[in-house]
Order: sequence, then C-alpha cells, then structure tokens
Amino acid sequence: MGEKRYNMEIMSPWKRGSNRISTLEVVIYMMKMFLFFILFFSVVSCQHMKRLAECRELKNPPDSCFIEKPEKLPVLSHKEDSSQEVKKHLDEPYVSSYGEIQLDDNEQVEKWIHYFQTAGQERMATYLSRSSRYIPMMKNVFREYQLPEDLVYVAMIESGFSPHAHSFANAVGYWQFIEETGKRYGLKVNSYVDERRDPVLSTRAAAEYFKNLYNVFTSWHMALASYNTGEYRVMRAVMRYYTKDFWYLSSKRSLPRETLNYVPKFIAALRISKDPKKYGFDGIEYQTPLEYDTVKLNFPVSLKKIASKMGVEYKEIQKLNPRYRGEYVPIEQTEETVLRIPVGKKETIVSVLAECRMDKPKFMYSDHYWYRIRRGDTLYRLARRNKTTISTIRRMNKMSPRRTMLRAGRRIKLPYYNRAIKRNRKYAIADSHVVKKGESLTSIAKQYRVKVGKLRDINKLTSASSIIHPGQVLRLVENNKKRAPAGNKQTSSKTVHTVKRGETLIGIAKKYNVSLPLLMKKNSLNFKSTLIAGKRIIIPQ
Repeated sequence: MGEKRYNMEIMSPWKRGSNRISTLEVVIYMMKMFLFFILFFSVVSCQHMKRLAECRELKNPPDSCFIEKPEKLPVLSHKEDSSQEVKKHLDEPYVSSYGEIQLDDNEQVEKWIHYFQTAGQERMATYLSRSSRYIPMMKNVFREYQLPEDLVYVAMIESGFSPHAHSFANAVGYWQFIEETGKRYGLKVNSYVDERRDPVLSTRAAAEYFKNLYNVFTSWHMALASYNTGEYRVMRAVMRYYTKDFWYLSSKRSLPRETLNYVPKFIAALRISKDPKKYGFDGIEYQTPLEYDTVKLNFPVSLKKIASKMGVEYKEIQKLNPRYRGEYVPIEQTEETVLRIPVGKKETIVSVLAECRMDKPKFMYSDHYWYRIRRGDTLYRLARRNKTTISTIRRMNKMSPRRTMLRAGRRIKLPYYNRAIKRNRKYAIADSHVVKKGESLTSIAKQYRVKVGKLRDINKLTSASSIIHPGQVLRLVENNKKRAPAGNKQTSSKTVHTVKRGETLIGIAKKYNVSLPLLMKKNSLNFKSTLIAGKRIIIPQ
C-alpha cells in the first residue's frame, strides 16, 4: 500500500500544483513553526528584561517603572483653624514645593472651554457661585501639604463643590472618594460619621492622594489622570509607550475616554475660574465663604442641644459639620474632636457644653435599609414605594443598567433618607396605632410586620372602604394580645415558625419533633417545594 496522505488545503504553505501533502511534510512544517515562536518570544522577553533593568537602575525613585504596595498611612489630623485664621494664612505669600500645574492650550482644552460657554454654561455658573464658599478652607489645606492651590478646582469637576454628590460607583463628597479609598487615606465611614462629606478632612485625604501620585509620576497631568482612573491603569500605559507625556498617551488613545477628557476639562475649568469675565461669565453671585469658630470636645454631644443653647437653627449647625449623619457627635479615640460653630458663639457654647452631653444612642443612622424581595416586586414599584428612582436602587446594589429581573427572597438595599434604624428590634410591639398623615395600610402593616388583609379583618375594613384618616386608631392584634417577637409565634391553637436562611423541611420537622408528611400536608407543600427565608410555616400539634 502507498503512503497515507491527508487533505491539508487550508493549512498548507506549499502550492505544488496539488493541495495534498504527505504526513512528513506536515511534521516538518509544525516543527518550523514551533521553533519560530520560541525564537520570537525569546527576543521579546530579552527586550522586556532589558527595559526592566533600565527601570531598576534609575536613581530617582519617582521615575521608577514600578508601583509598590502603599504603606499604611497615618491617621488624618483633625486639628482645624477658624475661618479668621484661614484668611490670615491665605494672605501670606506662598510657593508650592511641588511646582505648579501647567495650563496647556490645545484643541482639547478649547473644546471644553467652548462646552462650558454653551451647553454647560448654566452648570458652570452654579459651580462658580458655590466655589467661593469652600475654596478658602480647601486652599489652606493644600498649603499645609505644600501642594499647588489650583488643585482645589478638581473638586469643581468632581462634585461641583457639593457635599451631597453621589456617583453611580458609590463615590461620595467633594472629592468623590469611594469607601475603600477613603478609609485607605484615613477617612472614617461608619453609622455615625462619613468624613468624605467634610470639606477639610476630605481635602486632607485628597492632598495625601495627590502627593503620592505626584511622587510616582512627577507630572501633574499624569497625577490628575491617575486620580480619575487609578494609578495602576496609567502606569500600564506608561510602561507600554515609555513616556509620561499625557498628551502623547492621549493621542495614542491608551487611556479610557473619561480620563482623556478629564485633564483638558480640568484645565478649561481652571482657566475659566481664574478669569470668568474673559469667558463670558458675568454677574456671578458668589456665595459668602464659610465663617465659623472651632470648639474642642472632650465628650459626646448632641448637635440639636448645641443649636438650641446657641439660639440657632439645627440645619445651620449641620451645614457647618456635614460629616455627622445625625445629631450624635462621637469622640475620636486617637485625635481631638473639633466642632464648627457660628462666629461669635464660642463663649456661649463653652459655658453650657456640659449640658449638651449625649450618650451613645440605641439606634444607628443609615442611608439605606435591607429589603427582602417578594414575588411580584419590580424596580419601578420599589422606587415608587420608597420615593426614589430606579437608577438610585441600581447604584446602591451595583446592578448593571441592563439588569431588571428581581429574584424573590433576595435582599437588596433601599434608600432610607437618613432615618434612624433601631438596633436589635425588628418592629415595634404595640396593641394599636394612631394613623399619621401620609401613612397607608400597607406602610403600617410593613412597620408592624402584619399582613394587610389581617389588618383589615381586625379593624373590620373592606377592600372598598379601606381608606384611613390621620388620627384614626387601628387595632393591631385581636383580643388585646400583643404580638410575639420575631421568630417562633405560639398561640393556643397553633405554632408558627419563620423560615431562616439555610433551613429545610426535614430540619424544621426534626426541630419540632413532627413527621415530615404531616408538616407538608399542613402547609400544602411537597418534596419539590422551595423554602424562602421569611416564609411562615404552621407547625402541626
């Protein structure tokens, strides 16, 4: 028999008048390709190792081609000057130890200047009017760190100088720190305090971040790009093109589109802020800078009591101290706690400060609460019920824009509008409830964890006449018996078990020493039934 031959028309590099080659030729061809790839990757690897060796030989650490894992940063200082002392500091001459930010003029910058003069004019006017309120205290912070004062305008394009700014990525405050980055640079985020909203403390964290970025790249344009997209992503682009020229990297499209627009947008905003009349922003009504005195605290106090003792509104104290979620002001363990108060009220508050003492409350302040999805729930219904938007719910739960399906039994976050959540109490125990304005049967049933139908039956309401009025008294239990706490509910006739996560029918049957078939029959269940956490099961006697 002749030598076996294969049809290798597609992979054959030879054309000898026929598309059929021998097995030996295939083996030779594959060996050549294998040797070629080994040679190619060897050359590339040698070149890469040569580049790494050059990087290691650099004498100046900021020019290093590597980013080491950041060391643990010290706790941010909570010491703070009054507004009068800040003005005195700003009147002194100042030169940054890290140089100034170069305001380049090119096509990309002009594009953003044109945008702020046309489509974004109203927004820029709002930012300019609000900037005068916070710029003095922020510039004073950057002077403490010997950084360029112009960095304060990063807060303009990040948040528009708004302490309540909240992005889709859960970045909060003037400098749009996510919780992880904020804690990395010394900001506290807990049930009582969110220092990302504080104009001084968040600016100190931003100054620490900018200083580290500049030490890595020795270029303010690259530091700004890293602040937007992350230092590791920018470093990969630097290693790829072996340059720290932002405009060159921009021409190569080696960074995300948002980052490519970030630096020219900042330069455009800075140039307009330096000379607004030149760019057509006349008649801007600038807000007055924050004026305040500072008081050192040695024990926890109540902001409401302080406002009452000083004779000012509670909202005014909140605006001066936006980092506190509620009225409770905790004491820092490692740093002194400084409270901002209106000018001229320092002597008054010092004399009555002991009367404003407050114990740690039995509740925690939160922007959200956990809700267990029920069958029939949709994002639209949940948003309407909680007076919020679908995008807010998606942002809080990190849902993709395309995801709209909700799974029954899953827990999600819903906005709570800074209301207090009681600790270790899932609902209030009461015999009756006085209807307040804006309440409905559904909200009352949810508050006391009873079904709407049962609430109607107890109060003899029909579906047609279930309208309730403020001041109306609704009974919550029958025969004036209080409801048992969450968990197992026992009455004279039956025992009800609330299913917990991970429980099964077999486990529940063993727990109450009942037979599994009897338990399934009593609750109309079968072996294919799925138990959902929160569901109530009747235990047969």
